[in-house]
Amino acid sequence: MDFKCYDFSVEKLSGKLRLPNGKIISEAMASEKLEQLKVLVKMVVRINLLKRLESSLEAFRRSLNRMEGYLERAAKYAKEKGIFIPPRVRGEVFWLIGEEEEEGEFPEPEEVLKYPELVERCRLTPAEVEEFLRGCEKDREKIQELLRLLPERDTKLERVEAWVEEILPSLTGNNGIIIFTQYADTARYLYERFKHPSLFLVTGEGARGPQGRRMEEAEGVEEFRKRGGLMVSTDILSTGQNLQNAQYVVNYDFPWNPVILIQRAGRVDRIGSPHPVVYLTNLFPEEDTLERFLGLMEKLYRRLEAIRSTVGLDASVLGEEPIPKDFTLIRALSKEDHEALRFLETQMEQFTNDPANVLAEILREKGKEWLEKLPYGIGSFMEGEREALFVAFTDGKEIHWRLRYFDKPQTETSPVKIIEILKGSENGRGERIDYEKLVERLRLVKLELIEEMERKKIRQRTRGPLGGRKTREIYEKLSHLGDEGEKLAAGFREVCDRITLVNQLYRAMKEGRLLEEAKRVIPPLLEESKTLPPAEEIKLKRICWCWISPHKK
Repeated sequence: MDFKCYDFSVEKLSGKLRLPNGKIISEAMASEKLEQLKVLVKMVVRINLLKRLESSLEAFRRSLNRMEGYLERAAKYAKEKGIFIPPRVRGEVFWLIGEEEEEGEFPEPEEVLKYPELVERCRLTPAEVEEFLRGCEKDREKIQELLRLLPERDTKLERVEAWVEEILPSLTGNNGIIIFTQYADTARYLYERFKHPSLFLVTGEGARGPQGRRMEEAEGVEEFRKRGGLMVSTDILSTGQNLQNAQYVVNYDFPWNPVILIQRAGRVDRIGSPHPVVYLTNLFPEEDTLERFLGLMEKLYRRLEAIRSTVGLDASVLGEEPIPKDFTLIRALSKEDHEALRFLETQMEQFTNDPANVLAEILREKGKEWLEKLPYGIGSFMEGEREALFVAFTDGKEIHWRLRYFDKPQTETSPVKIIEILKGSENGRGERIDYEKLVERLRLVKLELIEEMERKKIRQRTRGPLGGRKTREIYEKLSHLGDEGEKLAAGFREVCDRITLVNQLYRAMKEGRLLEEAKRVIPPLLEESKTLPPAEEIKLKRICWCWISPHKK
């Protein structure tokens, strides 16, 4: 799609367009050409449309239908009145630019007339009218083509429906499931599809209860607390609500802001919960699909790691290792302490800066020739309080931060803490370095990291199954079926990531023939796994190092 309407939006109204962080794009791009600004705007719009597709087919379909309706009205108004209608005039000017979902239809032509200044700025010349009409027609044709290509079946929803149907009958009292989505279109779609006598919907436009009954949001939340069941909600519910009656939280899609993920889980994972265990289910896109293309999940992980290292998380959000919370900082954040908020923002920015952006900044400042002359594994010397060596390694997949102290055996791995230490050290430019000692220490830090990574691999291979309820039930049942069952349980642990196997054994268990079926299917799978190539040797490449010492070399 050409998104010609956004080209005109930039030309006519660039002073009103904001990035997801609230900054006016024309200010952020003051030194860039207008054409580059158009590319940026349309790229953001495309990504947001793709995020809607990742959320649900229906959210994507409704977005395309709304966009087609807007193009039809905008083309008619341009042709008859010679006025350009921007994609949105309420609040921010541009539809789908903001981080949060903006509900409501595209503006009718009459809405623009309420703003005389805006009308003058959006007046079109005859040549612009022709250009805009051609662009609208081209985009409408592309929208129709996309709508025809959308599949009839929604396999993502079908899987969630099957999971919900399996869990709901086992819930007692006011126990419940909460499904979060960032889009109201998706929330309404799920509410329309699910069938349950205690089904609730909460969005920014109010709430609905069982049988479609309309109610206020607070009323819907309170009734769900009392009755339990199934609630579908946008992130309007992710803050300020205590829903610890529920034991299950489902992330149907992933927001841009990782804090929202933590807040979603925090609705049920609270002190005083009646449940010994609460479950968080994340619906990850399949390999080679949208999320891998965009690389958004990787950025989400990195942002969560920044929060985890700074504030702490006492529960996993996306499968990361939880660490104790810094309750002093959390209290300050909860009171909206501006200093604490700025501190967290700074730490996240330091850790989540895209390396490509950093490289671009260096290129602008130093030039390409200067950068090309830098050797691999570049390092430096700094004066600090303790004798230490910082090294950043990469295994081709992720970056490993290590700050190894040598006055006593201690290693820091938190990027945020390491950055603070490096920032507090004095530059030791020009100091002579004992390279024999440096090489010895570099080798030691690398060896320790490899050993740690190997231990982690072993733990992953030998730990019990961490799958869903079916997997755990099968494992427990096999473990109590004598010596033969214990051996099969150990084997099942190695192959329990295969969904078809789990479903097959679960059916057999319900029919009272688990042992027989396990003997038939598990050994061949174990033999098959033995023929797989051995795990790759861990290979680390040094990115950079920094020797810190209280003494000059």
